[in-house]
Amino acid sequence: MPEQKTFYAGLGSGLEAVDVEEVYQATADKAAAERVAGTDNPFCIEVRFLGGLTEEQKGAFRTAADRWAQVIVGDLEDVVLPDGTKVDDVRIDAAGVSIDGPGRVLGRAGPRLLRPAGSTHEFLTITGIMEFDVADIPTMIAQGLWNTVIMHEMGHVIGMLDFVWNAKGFVANRNTPQWSFTGPTAMAEFGKLQDPCAGTAIARLPDLRAAAGAGDGGGGGVPVPIEDNFGPGTIGSHWRESVFGAEMMTGFVNQGANPLSRVTGGALKDLGYEVDLDACDDYTLPSPTALAIMGVLTAGRLHEAIGEVGGTGGYVEHPTPEVAPTSVLTHR
Repeated sequence: MPEQKTFYAGLGSGLEAVDVEEVYQATADKAAAERVAGTDNPFCIEVRFLGGLTEEQKGAFRTAADRWAQVIVGDLEDVVLPDGTKVDDVRIDAAGVSIDGPGRVLGRAGPRLLRPAGSTHEFLTITGIMEFDVADIPTMIAQGLWNTVIMHEMGHVIGMLDFVWNAKGFVANRNTPQWSFTGPTAMAEFGKLQDPCAGTAIARLPDLRAAAGAGDGGGGGVPVPIEDNFGPGTIGSHWRESVFGAEMMTGFVNQGANPLSRVTGGALKDLGYEVDLDACDDYTLPSPTALAIMGVLTAGRLHEAIGEVGGTGGYVEHPTPEVAPTSVLTHR
């Protein structure tokens, strides 16, 4: 049994103390940080395990943190919390907890504390939470979905979330069929993808940009469709399933590969991270046939919603984060 240490979890009333069983740190490659971001301080994700998870279950968090640290490589400002502990660069508290039994609320995941408005990396995550109902974890493991769910939800913690997208000014046409993400790098990467029917790049389709209702800034990009369907935990904080299919940050997890595309990497760059786009996975837009095989174009899905594991109708909650005051920043 590892030695337990008491830390404090985030800002807010109470500064609640937590017992930490184990700390895992994922660090970006130093050479990649120097090449992409011009820094010898690579990006770090610290995962604090607070209990309730087996070693097998913890492994999914370690693997996910390592993968995100391959894509995000540059350092952020360090943050000092009121209890004196320092965060470099993102700290995630992970736990297995009792919530409501099988189904319904499967877990909670998202940023808890964001960097101050007006700072160099405004609205990027300082601390986040990933807790899952111990009654639902075995089902996700049995279905072969656990590792992908953890990878996906860690993406939300890092900033792939409506609250952060909107705070950065990258959301257009909310609550319409043209709901989209307008960060220039993500738009450019989306525009480069090949339309599987037309056989040409998305950006070359003559009517698409006009239909999307947002300009491309002259960069050949196309607004990235945000999910405008389904329910809480899915709508507004994912790429659109009917366009992207099995991509990592759609609202559904597929059996098999769920690639982390350059569109997602580009969105993270737009949010303010230093990103190695070449570390993203190869990805192509699915054809209508592929979407039908995945169940996207049929009433009976052959894959599982990240909020509907095992057909239970459950979902993962994304709590609203808090924006920190400038007093938390350190100046090195």
